[in-house]
Amino acid sequence: MSTGVALDIEIAPDSRILPPRDRRATTEAIAKVYGECARLAEEQRDEELIAAADTLSLFVSSAHAANTQLHAIRMWKVNALANLGRGREALELLNWIERFNGVSFKTRERKASLLAYAGDAVGCIDACTDAIMALPLDKKTSREFRQLCLLRADAMIANGQHEDALRLLIDTLRGVVPSYDEMLALRRAVKTPEALEQMFLFLAPHFSYAGHRARHALLHYSVACRDLGLLDRAIFAARQRFLIGLQIVRYGEREQQIKEDWTRQALTSMLDLRTDLSALGLDFFLISGTLLGCVREGGILSYDKDIDVGVLTELPAETIRQALASSGRFKVRALTTDRLVQVEHVNGVVIDVFLHWRENGVIYHEGQKTRWWNSDFELKDVEFLGGTFKIPSNPDQYLIENYGDSWSIPQPEFETFVDTPNMIIQDNDHMVWYFYTRLHDYYFAGKRTQLFKVWNALQELIGQDAAISNAMERIKLDSAPPPMLRQ
Repeated sequence: MSTGVALDIEIAPDSRILPPRDRRATTEAIAKVYGECARLAEEQRDEELIAAADTLSLFVSSAHAANTQLHAIRMWKVNALANLGRGREALELLNWIERFNGVSFKTRERKASLLAYAGDAVGCIDACTDAIMALPLDKKTSREFRQLCLLRADAMIANGQHEDALRLLIDTLRGVVPSYDEMLALRRAVKTPEALEQMFLFLAPHFSYAGHRARHALLHYSVACRDLGLLDRAIFAARQRFLIGLQIVRYGEREQQIKEDWTRQALTSMLDLRTDLSALGLDFFLISGTLLGCVREGGILSYDKDIDVGVLTELPAETIRQALASSGRFKVRALTTDRLVQVEHVNGVVIDVFLHWRENGVIYHEGQKTRWWNSDFELKDVEFLGGTFKIPSNPDQYLIENYGDSWSIPQPEFETFVDTPNMIIQDNDHMVWYFYTRLHDYYFAGKRTQLFKVWNALQELIGQDAAISNAMERIKLDSAPPPMLRQ
């Protein structure tokens, strides 16, 4: 229960509302702020929401603890703090809410998520356990239950409990249709051939199902095989996914989703990344599509889904991963490469941090299957998204090497792993696997030019594949644009 002391927050005294003595007036004051915060939460105006919530910071008597709107306002503030990269403050407020209002399913569910971004895997597991026990009786088999088990499994994986996580997921999903994210978690839990066999036995009934789950099951099983180095089986599963997908989806069936403006979230995530990397003596610079958007468009490319940055360092990737994982605002994604750190900010923005190094007068960086080179460069500051960030001092040269002489002209049919001039393939089998996966994805998206670019590149690596060749001939006819009618 409340101690009768106001929340410890730094705001101007005249911005706070003194609680009225009349209960009805108190309810009306809270309802007014509740309506404002609901609107601000919907519009993702986090800083304004925090300011509005803080006007009620003196409403801390035992009489206020039962007001559900006041509780909702403070939970919205928790979310807003997290979105702004202030995860530690969000956790402190959430702990206060639990002391003031009591522990509930909603508070423990939110705490589990915040602890995951704080790198506290054990704390996240414990919070998930509490939240599962606190689930309302009518939700014990609901989507909420499955989401909590998924979050708990992710934390167990982060804590090195891969076998236990796999067992939890299989038990949770037995008899239901796994979602894409649940299959993704299954794959992340697989670290041994024995675990891969368990995954196969679980997914086997889904492989031949006449629906989307077959595509998803084959994809994640394929990636799990790839991550274990079983490239032949990974390639076979990716190939089968394409052939089965032709029977399940129509060409171009996937709707092109228009992503909402995420400039504010991108800026917040990059500023937080810079702060956290500075503790290691590092600063990043913009590269690849993010640099292209900065120089050519003055913003994020409309089709971009993440942020690409580089760091010149000799530090091991694991050192960087550990520093970011404990920041309270980044969740580190598992990858099978020592030259790339991929993180997800608590506001949802994904950032790829590529480790760069100098060798023989050239700067290199690499991913999971390819390496890129660039002429040596210094760095300079530019304005981007309302902040100041570093880019190569000669960005034109960098972009020519990455995208060719026509980089300044939008190329909507550019295929990264076919058209990039400065790319070096490090593993042919890995590229074969990638090209098979992209055949399916480009067919589903209706991207004809990229589809046939990938098919041509694949043929150069494997020669002929009769089944795929026949399928591509049918696609060529079915996807051909209608003939122009003469006037």
